[in-house]
Amino acid sequence: MLNNRDSWKKFVAAMVLVVFCTSVFSSCATFRRKFVRKSKVKDSSEDVIPVLEPIEYKPVVHSSAQVYSENYSLFRAFYKDVWEVVGEGEGDKRERYILSQVVAKIDAMAVLLNPEKSTGLKKYSAEILSLMKELDKPKALRRYDLMKSELRTVENNIRKDFKPASVEPYLLQAQKAPEK
Repeated sequence: MLNNRDSWKKFVAAMVLVVFCTSVFSSCATFRRKFVRKSKVKDSSEDVIPVLEPIEYKPVVHSSAQVYSENYSLFRAFYKDVWEVVGEGEGDKRERYILSQVVAKIDAMAVLLNPEKSTGLKKYSAEILSLMKELDKPKALRRYDLMKSELRTVENNIRKDFKPASVEPYLLQAQKAPEK
């Protein structure tokens, strides 16, 4: 009986060995392909690089009325930010930035007007710059109520005298770009 058991164990061990060897040597083809290193083949698409001709577009010419109205609307938007920031205890940097943007938009509008009308806008720009000097003082010495009333006066005057519809006759004509 012992002999029969030993032969049975040998038979099972041989079968396990045969199954293991067949699974190792005849494994899945995709599994083998995954781990087989292939030699690099030079791609033919790298040899030819197409050169595209650049497309030249006509330069966009905006009318001075359109540029003025864009700057005017940005001026109004920045002025809304002025009321949220000035005197509310936020950082001085933000107050300076918004006021400088208001001055920049006023100056951009003044460039588009004839010299007689642009002097009025430059005067308001100078007033805002003088109010920005008020920010150099310590916070305890600033008079935000006076600053706000002067800013409100400047805003009302610009809205009354320099809205796009009322300055249309005073706008300088846009220069056309030279054609090639």
